[in-house]
This record gives sequence, C-alpha cells and structure tokens, in this order.
Amino acid sequence: MKLTTNQLKQIIAEELSHVVQESNNFTEKFEALFSGDAELIIQGLGLAHSLGMTPEDLPFEKLDLSKENIPDHADLLRVAETVLETYGDHIVSYLRKKLVKAMEKGLRRRLEMGMTTGLNYPSDLIRRIIKNELTAHQRKINVLHTPKITK
Repeated sequence: MKLTTNQLKQIIAEELSHVVQESNNFTEKFEALFSGDAELIIQGLGLAHSLGMTPEDLPFEKLDLSKENIPDHADLLRVAETVLETYGDHIVSYLRKKLVKAMEKGLRRRLEMGMTTGLNYPSDLIRRIIKNELTAHQRKINVLHTPKITK
C-alpha cells in the first residue's frame, strides 16, 4: 500500500495530537499527586524518578508543602527524604547541606527526643529549600551570547 504525502502528513498530525493530549493528561496527574497529602507526594516523586523525568518535566510549582497540607513534621521529613533520594542532584550543593542539616539536627533530632517546640523553623526551611530548588529552572534568565568586539 502506497501512502501519499498528504496521507502521511495526516497520520503524523493525528499521532502528534495523541502524544500532546497524553502529555497534558500526564502533567495533570502529577499536579494532582503533588497537591495531595504527603503520601501522594512521595508516590508522585517516586513515579516521576522511575520514569526518568527531570524537574523541568514536572509541575513542581504545584508541589504543596504547606503547613495546612502537611501538618505533621514526620510526614514532612519523609517527603524531604524522598526529594533527596529522587531529585537531590538538582539541588545546589550548599543548599542540599542546609537541607540535610535542617532535616537531621533540626527536625529529626527534635522528633526523636519527643520535643514539641522548635519544630517550625527547620520545617519552614525544609519547605522553602525544596520548593525553591525544584522550581529554580523556571526562574533562570536566558543570556544571549554576544561576540566580543575588538578594535
């Protein structure tokens, strides 16, 4: 069976429309996972990582780490651990150190000691670092390469 150019273009256009539609549905599913509770966020991070997706591919701006969504500090700690396991390489090294310090010395130590005070500062720091670093690609400014003019 021979295909004409128009038939081939039509087949390609139909396939591309399916791919675009599927990618929109895929993004919507991750938006739902990232705006859910701690368990859904952890599942979404694991799934995205196993599929080889980068922060640029994911709607991390929808990641809801707010106190209202994740009120339990132990759940926030689990989310932070999952972020480090899956997308820790995308966090700038000095901020990764700050994140680990806030998790270990700030939050985990207090939780293990049964402390109920002093949990807000490390929790807020963890929330801020994760959110800022996983959406950093959206704030980068494109710099045009201009040739240097010499006289």
